[in-house]
Amino acid sequence: MSKREEIEARRAKRREELEAKRSEQRDADAETIDQLEVELGVELRVLVPKQYHDGLPACVAYRPAEPAVYKRLTQQLRRAKDNFEQRGAATDLLADSCWIYPQDKETRKAMLDVYPGILHSIAVEVVKLADLEEQEEGKG
Repeated sequence: MSKREEIEARRAKRREELEAKRSEQRDADAETIDQLEVELGVELRVLVPKQYHDGLPACVAYRPAEPAVYKRLTQQLRRAKDNFEQRGAATDLLADSCWIYPQDKETRKAMLDVYPGILHSIAVEVVKLADLEEQEEGKG
């Protein structure tokens, strides 16, 4: 076996071990998310990062925005106009209000440190849900 083949074999083994941990964590995440759905009475949506970091949840769960929260977002965006800092703060606030899992602040902070775009990703998906729901309601 060549030096490169040895290195690639070690790398493949690490990836397999990490994938096994990710799968185990996803099972634990799914159990908690299921409990939260029952507790909250709402279907949660899940986003799974492309890369897993051992010791953190393997996904995040969010709920659709309440109508009042979504309305507040649109008002803040209109007032912000071209102020991108205010617009970003408004979308972060929307995402944070819809982010359900993980629940504890320490884990969320750790996830934000590793995945700094989580709030943006959640906000984009929440807006898509709100837009779709508004279109479906309007067709009735």
